Amino acid sequence: MAITLTLQPDSTTAKDANLYQEEPDTFYPTPSSMSIGEDNTFTQLFRAVFQYDLSSIPAGSTILTATFTLTYAEAGNWRSSNNRVVSVYRIIRAWILAEVTWYEVDLLTNWGTPGCGNTTTDREAAAIGTATCATTDADESEKSWTLTPSKVQEWITGGALTNKGFLMQCATESSDRYQFHGSASATASKRPKLVITYNPPSGFFAFL
Repeated sequence: MAITLTLQPDSTTAKDANLYQEEPDTFYPTPSSMSIGEDNTFTQLFRAVFQYDLSSIPAGSTILTATFTLTYAEAGNWRSSNNRVVSVYRIIRAWILAEVTWYEVDLLTNWGTPGCGNTTTDREAAAIGTATCATTDADESEKSWTLTPSKVQEWITGGALTNKGFLMQCATESSDRYQFHGSASATASKRPKLVITYNPPSGFFAFL
């Protein structure tokens, strides 16, 4: 029997942050809004990092589906002039929420390449999910990324890769900034959301 786990934390428990190239040493943890891409009016990049606690999924479970959803925040005059693919990449080094910036993993350590950009030391080269953000997408509508179940599988207890969360980045990063509600959004239903369905290991229900 499949179980559905919905994770949509507020700013008191969430682990999400903006990485902002123009202010590379400034921390932007658990924000009310998050940007991904490059502003139309100036050449500065925005990326976002997220991490969710999957410890409630029993070891030995089989991940069936995983979907990550963001809600567009109100568009301003910076709204992207282009449709762009936004990708999700697994992060491969630990980062500290209150200390992560465009330059830094924490106060003592830099990313291999600023913006969690190094595909050897910071993040994987291959995306685990993609979606196209379009200029016609309505404000306050949802955009979802279907994540590769086997890659999420590796994050759970006993999996092959320690869960260090994921980076979201536009494929082109040129006049393609999109803004979404963050974990500090005043509307709970618009905060970033991860939904996972899984089959628990054989015999799990016997212990419930």
